[in-house]
Amino acid sequence: MGASRGTPARTGKKNTNLCMSFQQEKATRPTVLVGVSGAGKELSRLANSVIEMTSGLTSAELSLLQTQPDGDNGVDIDCGVLEPVGKDEMGLWTYDTEIFDELLEEGKIGENDVILLDFGNDYFDMEEGKFSESFEEKYLDLLEHLYNINCPVVFVNVHPEASFMSPRSAATAKRIEEDLIEFSHYEIAIYDEGLSSPTILARDALNSGIDNIKSGESGSNKKTLPINRNVDSFDDITNALELNPEDSPEHAAKINQQIKNWNDIEWDLKRLLKLVRKPARAVGDAMNKLDFGVDAFFLSLTFSDVRLSKEYLPNFTPDNDAMEFRADLINIVEVINREKVSAEGVIDVNSAECSESEKRFHMLRQVGLIRRMCRPYATRAPALETILDAIPLVYTVRTAHQAGTWPDDKEGIGKMFELLMLGLRSGVEVLDVESAWDKDLTKDLLDEAEEIYGSTMILGSHHVVTDEVEDQEAIQLFKNCALDGRAHGLKVVLSTSNPENASQAERCRKIAIAQLKEEYGARKGDIPAIGLVLGETGQESRILNRHYTPVTHESLPFVAAPGQLSSNEIMKRRVVEGITPKKEYTILGHNIAYSVSPEMHNSAFATCGLPHEYGRSDHENVDEFVATGILRRPSFGGASVTIPHKQNIMSHLQKITESAKEIGAVNTILVDDSGDERILTGDNTDWIGIYEPVKRCLRSDEGGVALILGAGGTARAAAYAAKKLNLIPIYYNRTPAKAQELADLFGGKVLSEISEETLESVVQEHGEIRAVISTLPAAAEFEFDEWFFTKTLKECSSKPVVLDVNYKPYNTPLLIQCQAKGCRIVRGSEMLWEQGVQQFERWFERRAPYKVMKDVVLKNCFPKIEEEDDDESSESDNDVVSVLKQDKVVGEAANATQTA
Repeated sequence: MGASRGTPARTGKKNTNLCMSFQQEKATRPTVLVGVSGAGKELSRLANSVIEMTSGLTSAELSLLQTQPDGDNGVDIDCGVLEPVGKDEMGLWTYDTEIFDELLEEGKIGENDVILLDFGNDYFDMEEGKFSESFEEKYLDLLEHLYNINCPVVFVNVHPEASFMSPRSAATAKRIEEDLIEFSHYEIAIYDEGLSSPTILARDALNSGIDNIKSGESGSNKKTLPINRNVDSFDDITNALELNPEDSPEHAAKINQQIKNWNDIEWDLKRLLKLVRKPARAVGDAMNKLDFGVDAFFLSLTFSDVRLSKEYLPNFTPDNDAMEFRADLINIVEVINREKVSAEGVIDVNSAECSESEKRFHMLRQVGLIRRMCRPYATRAPALETILDAIPLVYTVRTAHQAGTWPDDKEGIGKMFELLMLGLRSGVEVLDVESAWDKDLTKDLLDEAEEIYGSTMILGSHHVVTDEVEDQEAIQLFKNCALDGRAHGLKVVLSTSNPENASQAERCRKIAIAQLKEEYGARKGDIPAIGLVLGETGQESRILNRHYTPVTHESLPFVAAPGQLSSNEIMKRRVVEGITPKKEYTILGHNIAYSVSPEMHNSAFATCGLPHEYGRSDHENVDEFVATGILRRPSFGGASVTIPHKQNIMSHLQKITESAKEIGAVNTILVDDSGDERILTGDNTDWIGIYEPVKRCLRSDEGGVALILGAGGTARAAAYAAKKLNLIPIYYNRTPAKAQELADLFGGKVLSEISEETLESVVQEHGEIRAVISTLPAAAEFEFDEWFFTKTLKECSSKPVVLDVNYKPYNTPLLIQCQAKGCRIVRGSEMLWEQGVQQFERWFERRAPYKVMKDVVLKNCFPKIEEEDDDESSESDNDVVSVLKQDKVVGEAANATQTA
């Protein structure tokens, strides 16, 4: 065996100095997946799934790439899976740590790649496993090294028994579990989701006592499934038992459910990795107020097993912005026993022990289950890049003296902090940290959160359950929950027997925030704060509390705390009491009957339970609009502005944001009534509508060129976005003088023509063409000549992202051409909903229901496709099916996920 050379002895210690720079270096390092696969080869399948996500290609297209020579497939791919073990003519080999350092230094592996360390790899069993011990040590050395050079490491925790792990792999999993936890940052749990459909059918059949099993064996007609199986081992059993899904709806349902289960696992890992790559969230960041939003709610789950909430999910998930996972209320022994019952015969109930490792696994799995169970109903979920159905989780371990059940003796508090650490590792969006406990343990947890888990927000909390406190003490409780300036949000719950004192929490919250601003500064001290009073007497406090109110739901049989109301009840009372009064919003433009904005925003209002209305203001000039008096009405909440009024409206506004000034156009009007006089502010979100989708598609931020076609108003937003993307704008317009105006404002260079010579000069002087942004009218039907792809782009490391701002037609000639050549594309419809999302969030200081707004735009932008049946032809509905059909027609399936 060609063993790796020069591998240093494993220290078993984390390099804390390197860990301190994790937030900076994680963005450029490859992802590491580590664990022990079961019969379903879970780790390798997940690694390929990650590559699908980073490349934007489907599994079928990735397979096609492997069968075609480079350059013959018309598709760029700069990512792959690296598994540091193999076999050649000299025998088995593994990489050493120096090889990885060289690959990183030379840029041969980076953030788009996956390093796979699967201790269940078949190579470990070769030659009767005589090298397995050596391989195990080398893999652990590699793991420690990759962890300490700040590669994001995800431990894929596969359940040995439920996944039918081989005896050797199961023993390995048990032996190295502590090492895998110590030298990983994040973790997901996989039970039996990776098993193949034949395995599932055979397992369930054998364990249900089927009569007349045709396996040729005698004896009992109920058999217990042995655990040492590989992924295909049940095919013969399935055939022998005649388990044909076409003949049995029950079998077909099981197969479909198993496919969904695995898809959910892949989705959860993709969600986790997108969260991992996000920049760390600083205390006082403006984004925090959007996440702890005004008129936003999180529902407190009170089930002993999250699976018991299944029947209620369709009712309460759409009415809330987040879910609170109460780890203290999970009866983990009950959860484990329920698993044993559901998999009777797979696990020996009598001999299985409820170990700490088993409890930890199932608590982790509970977190993943509730997130995946909420997916179909998460209409208020914010966008996590292309993940649009991940409802945020608030992870809580509430102690016994603070309205919870977790033991708060010394041992209990120690275990509580272990559970909080598990919450961080699962990638929750918000971690509730009680402020009253051990300062050293709290500091250690917060240090870890800041160094590694910067994309998780900390919610400092304190609950006064029975005693009433004076205002001064309540104010101090709020300040304590700031956790020495390290909490992103505060939550204090008080108690009172006097209904007139229901406003105490709101009163003390305001004073505490003012004092925190003085202590920590205007930004760091101005953090979202939740102030509530328990019980029926304190219900008014839930109406007064504007940020991130915890709620119950009408459909639930019990509440998490006395006096809790539903989000629907709270919003109705806020409207009646004038706390959230009904406002009017509008789009200002001319000839705007076609505009999708009213339907998009009204759908968003309805989804979030907001009472507002959005209409059209069609005027030939701005003076007509101003003369209506709408800008002075108390009911006016804000407006969108479109052509031809984006410049002329500016003189009627009191403030203009920096972006709107530089672009020279306003597409959003904001209203501020907090002072003595109303202030109208003009903003521009058009540039963000370009910036966000292009940024998602760019493979790096190393600079280069953005080729901007056209020189009208939208081209100004495109040039501004290009600068924010670290790209040099290069302009082409039929009237060069107009393009020169853009160059004078935003920098860059003007092309007199698009030719081989001019673009070659641009590439040589400024770098590769990373993006093409066309602001030309759809009627121009612009396309590139063939030489652009065969010559100009030939030497580029990757093909450019191509955006066409026209959203009708849905597929412009330019987009069809460029996608056929392997470019990633962004349609104008995506720009439309992106800028609309930004408007919503500026108006309401809360997250927008991204997917709802996107779906409305797509419904209006999708081309109608004629379908014929035996009796008649009809237009297909404008839904996802229509998109897939249209993508198939124009050959666009390769990029379907990129603009979704």
